[in-house]
Amino acid sequence: MIVIMFAVLLAGPLGMRDPEAFATCGIIGSVTIFLAIMVSALGTYHRILHLHRPVPTGEDFSVRRIFREMIETLSERSFIALFLAMVFFSVATGLAASLSFLILNYF
Repeated sequence: MIVIMFAVLLAGPLGMRDPEAFATCGIIGSVTIFLAIMVSALGTYHRILHLHRPVPTGEDFSVRRIFREMIETLSERSFIALFLAMVFFSVATGLAASLSFLILNYF
């Protein structure tokens, strides 16, 4: 997507100051995301019948049960490590992209 953004959409005379290029990029991105969701959903729909059915525990559905299962999931050390790594990676990626736009635009 970034290649399309810089090579095609921002190649005009305004460059990175072209607001229409960003609107077009948003439309292209949203259509791409929609198509990816539809392809994956339609491609895996036939597998629903073969999924494992959980054994009924006899426990009723409640908000307390949901929070207990959330705490159980979030207390796994491997999940916490993976989650923190992804948070740091996402922050670093966003910071790098923002600084790239700034530096390419003004320096």
